[in-house]
Amino acid sequence: MSKSENYNISAIFGDEDTYGTLNAAGDGVKFSIISSTIAPTQNKTNTNEFDGNYVQAAPIDGNITVAGDITLRVRPKSIGYVLAWLYGAPVTTGAGPTYTHTFTASSTVASSFQMEIYRSDITVYELYTGLVITDISSPVVVEGQLQITVSVVGRDADFDNVASVFIGTVTDLTGETEVFNSIDGTVSAGTTFIANSVNYKITRPAEQFYAIGDGGIASEVFKSKFEASGDVTVLFQNTDLLTKARNSTADNISVGATDGTNSITFNNPTVKWDLTSQQPDSNTVQQLLTVPFRAYGSLNCVLVNTLASY
Repeated sequence: MSKSENYNISAIFGDEDTYGTLNAAGDGVKFSIISSTIAPTQNKTNTNEFDGNYVQAAPIDGNITVAGDITLRVRPKSIGYVLAWLYGAPVTTGAGPTYTHTFTASSTVASSFQMEIYRSDITVYELYTGLVITDISSPVVVEGQLQITVSVVGRDADFDNVASVFIGTVTDLTGETEVFNSIDGTVSAGTTFIANSVNYKITRPAEQFYAIGDGGIASEVFKSKFEASGDVTVLFQNTDLLTKARNSTADNISVGATDGTNSITFNNPTVKWDLTSQQPDSNTVQQLLTVPFRAYGSLNCVLVNTLASY
């Protein structure tokens, strides 16, 4: 008997022309992911009416919600598609072989997208539509390949397709071998410090709109302002960060990584540190200081790779 096994699973992604509708050409991009928890849910509500007997009537269907996380390694080419679904199309410069793509948080509306999970051993196509990114979180730690977790909300799920909806050109990046590693990571700020780790999250809340008569499927999505926050753990060498936090002094911080001629840098031009302190602990040999921060203003990410456009 055939059964689904993880090594036979692949994922294809594609832009939507309008919310819930795949681009007319059926184009997509295929790249590797570590995991996905995206799944649909639908509440079933019992009526609980007095009807003279103990037999429960059929439950009432609620709205359909699609949500979950995608975890993937930060690779120079494929990560650009994810950034475009968060920020919108980048400004690209360069004439090859390397190109610089600048993604900026602005009023530009990023397109929604679709994800198709193909289980080749049982010939099943799972399609998730109307996906929008609500946040990206990326821990940057010593000695490890960088990976991010992308949270999304979506419109609908379809399990009845007998063939792929991506009938156009599918760019295959599953053979992309380059991957950013934290050993080659970079952390810079207006305050000088030696960092041990950085946790960083970019959030853009989204709310779905359900219209009467649409069968419990979201007909539109509304996106809120960009927010960015995180924390940095550093050697406790001085009180510079604590002083800036205490005085609410504006600072900046950039987090990135390089891989040969490829690079990625998340820039937070303006941040403020949250007030905190480090408590002495005789059971801890390393005396480290973890300071949270909140970013505001024009967030951007600069990606350098050999891909000409997104």
